[in-house]
Amino acid sequence: MRIPTPSEAEALRGVLTANGFTDEGLIAKLGEIQLPTRRTGNLPRLLRLTASGAPQDTLARLFLFGVPVPEEAARAALAPVPLETVCSLGLLTRGNGRAAPAAAIHPYGSLLLAFDLPDRLAAGAASDVVMGITASSVDCAHFTVRRPVDSLLDLGTGCGFQAFLGAEHARRVWAVDRCARAVEFARFNAALNALPNVECLEGDRFEPVRGRRFTQIVGNLPFVIGPAGRYLYRDGGFELDGFCRAVVREAPAYLEEGGLCQLMCEWPHIAGQDWRERLSSWFDGTGCDAWVLKLGENDPLRYAEAWVRETESGGAADGARLFDAWAEYLEGRGVERIATGLIAMRRAPGGRNWFHVDGWPEHLSAPFGEGVLRGMALGDFLHRGAGARDESLLAARLAIAPEARVTAQNAWSPDGWRLLETRLGLQGWPRHEGALPPNLLNLLNYIDGRRTLGEAVALLAGRLRAPAAQVAEACLPAVRELIAGGFLLPSD
Repeated sequence: MRIPTPSEAEALRGVLTANGFTDEGLIAKLGEIQLPTRRTGNLPRLLRLTASGAPQDTLARLFLFGVPVPEEAARAALAPVPLETVCSLGLLTRGNGRAAPAAAIHPYGSLLLAFDLPDRLAAGAASDVVMGITASSVDCAHFTVRRPVDSLLDLGTGCGFQAFLGAEHARRVWAVDRCARAVEFARFNAALNALPNVECLEGDRFEPVRGRRFTQIVGNLPFVIGPAGRYLYRDGGFELDGFCRAVVREAPAYLEEGGLCQLMCEWPHIAGQDWRERLSSWFDGTGCDAWVLKLGENDPLRYAEAWVRETESGGAADGARLFDAWAEYLEGRGVERIATGLIAMRRAPGGRNWFHVDGWPEHLSAPFGEGVLRGMALGDFLHRGAGARDESLLAARLAIAPEARVTAQNAWSPDGWRLLETRLGLQGWPRHEGALPPNLLNLLNYIDGRRTLGEAVALLAGRLRAPAAQVAEACLPAVRELIAGGFLLPSD
C-alpha cells in the first residue's frame, strides 16, 4: 500500500463522510455494519439493500462487501477524488471496465480503518491476514481506560484500531505487531486518519520498544489456544496459553510506576488443576496488582468447531481434519474448558500485590474504563486499605453505589403475594447480580455514607437482638463481596 499524503487523506476522508460512509450512515442504511461471511451467507441480502447505485451503496459494495462495481460508478462515488489516486493507494484495482476492492474499509466513530478483505481469510493461503474490527477488538476497546496519559503501547496492533483510539487520550502512541503486513496497514491508517502521534513498529511482543517504559499498555493479543500457528493474528505460537502468560510476565518491565496494562486473553481449565491458581501464577512476582474479568468459557469441542468454522477454508474433509487435530490437541493436554477474559494489571509500589477475578456477561456492551479504575481502587481498599482488616473495615464509612438496584420477586399463593427473593444488581456494571439475604438487605438500610460500618452493624444487631460481634462476623464476608462488586463504596 502507498501511504497517502495529508491532502490525499483529507480528501478521501471527506468524500467517504460526505457520501454517508460513516457509522451513522451505514447503520441507517443496513441496520448494522456487516461484512459478508461464509458462515452467515448474508451477501445476497446486503447486495439487495445496496442496489440503488447511489454513492453510499457503491462505497458499501466496494469497501464493506468486497464486491466489484462498474468503473464509472466507482469514479462517481469517489469524486472529486480521482479513481486513479484511490487505486494508487492500493485500495482498488481496475480492469475490464470494473473497479474491484483490494482492501476493506470500516468506519468506527471518527476513524476509517483499512484491512484485508474477508476473501483473503477465506482463501486460507496467507498466514499474514490483517483483521478488522472484531468482537474481541470492541471488548478490549470498551475495557480500556481513557484518561490522559503521556505514552501508550498497543501490542498486536493489527490494523491499528486500539492504537488509534488510544491516540485520542495519549500524547504519544507506539503500535507494534510481528506481522509486517499489519504494520503496513497500521501506517496507512495512521496517515488516513491524520494521527501523527502514532508510531508503527514491526517486531515480536516488546522487542521493538526494548528499554522504553509506558504509562499504559493495551493489547488484543493472538490468544487462541490451538495446535498450529496458521495465522499471525490468531495464534501466539506458544503451548496452550503460553503467549498470554509471556506478555503478562514481560509487561511490568515496560510499565512506568503506577502504569496500567490491559489485555484480552484466554486460558485453559486443566483437569485436576485450579484454574484460578493457574491464572494467578501469571502475576506472581511481577510487582503488579491484577483484576481479571472472566467473560465466559467454552467446551473444548465447541471451541475448536467455532474457530475452524470462522477462520479455516476448504471443503468438509479439510474442516473435519482440522477439527480432529484441534480436538486431539486440547484433549491430550487435559483441557476441560477454555475461558476468555480481560486483564487489568497495574505496576504498584512495594508491598504485597493482590489478584482478583470476577465473572461477567459475555461482552462489554459499553465503555467501561471508569469501571476499571473503580475496580482497581476497590481492590486497593480491600487489600491495602481499611478493608484489609476487620477492625479498620468496621471503622470505615461506606455508601451505596448510585448505580445499585434492588428488585423483589414475588409469587402468588393462597395467602396472597409471597416474596421469593430479593436481588441486587448494579446498573451499567452487571458484575454481581444475585439473591440478597434479608438480614444483609437490612444492614444496607443502615449504610448511608455517614455511619461507620460498625455503627450500622450495631443497629442491625439491636434489631435482631443479637451480639454485635456475632453479627459483624456473619456480615463482613458479604460486605467485602459487595465492595469488590462495586455495590458498596468507601465514602471517606
